[in-house]
Amino acid sequence: MILIQSIAEADITLGLFVSLIGSAESVLWYTEDLSFSFSKLSQNHLEMKYYSDFMDLPEEKRETTHEKRSDSEVCEICFENVSFTYPNSNKQILNNITFKYNSSQSLALVGENGSGKTTLIKLLCGLYTPDSGKITIDNVNINEMDYEEKKKYFSVIFQDFVKYQMSLRENVALGDTTKIYNDDKIYTVLKDVGFPIDTYTLEQQIGKFYDEGIDLSGGQWQKVAIARALYSDSKFIILDEPTASLDPVAESKLYQLFQKIIHQRGYIMISHRLASAKLCDKILVLQNGSIIEEGSHDELMLQGGYYQKMYTKQSEWYK
Repeated sequence: MILIQSIAEADITLGLFVSLIGSAESVLWYTEDLSFSFSKLSQNHLEMKYYSDFMDLPEEKRETTHEKRSDSEVCEICFENVSFTYPNSNKQILNNITFKYNSSQSLALVGENGSGKTTLIKLLCGLYTPDSGKITIDNVNINEMDYEEKKKYFSVIFQDFVKYQMSLRENVALGDTTKIYNDDKIYTVLKDVGFPIDTYTLEQQIGKFYDEGIDLSGGQWQKVAIARALYSDSKFIILDEPTASLDPVAESKLYQLFQKIIHQRGYIMISHRLASAKLCDKILVLQNGSIIEEGSHDELMLQGGYYQKMYTKQSEWYK
């Protein structure tokens, strides 16, 4: 408006008017670009602060004082009156959970979203500490175990597993600190879970980080993650929604594989598909952070409770 007034009063020429308008536009554009750069700088600084705070966290090192048991023995997991609430939250996620389970069995955790299934697994692996109660393996509190000992007990594949941008071999053997990879075993577990291993080599880079890398489908990524759990020699395999990205045929083959595994080591499975829970020796039904039913599929169906209603409702989908 000032420039329009100036040219109307003949204080400036038309050429100077056009030049000043162009200059003002350039100044505004550079100001906007500078503001965006400062915004990105502030965001990057905040992300680096998260990383710095994480790296500054003290390393927890525990020395195992108890006598370690023989690898040939059956292991027993025991939850005793375990309760848990997430930090800065008033809602109790798990309430007085008590049960026993050993590695000669297969266990399924079922229930609605938010019932506490995944939280229970994270407590078992020592990722969280219970507010009250205790969790033991062969009468040893898991809080007294060091990291390496826990790794010998558990191999876990969560629903939100990570897609590692590395070779197929490294993806499956990830966590093997010896770095002496058993290619025959890697090939076997990939073949067992139905991954098309004959199409790829173990040196194949997975993901788009490398120029020669290839991406996989959601189901193939999930098979690689499950193969990673099978590659470990842990006592227990824990699977959180193991077949969410698999087609029905691949799902059926995978459950047949699990039936073979349970004769050698135990596995714990979280699943919303109750047809898969039916295959397990023991089922825990969770609701609002509490175990409301416990038993085999046949036992729970005879009880006519919450599990029976859920199973009947899901069965109707396939009629």
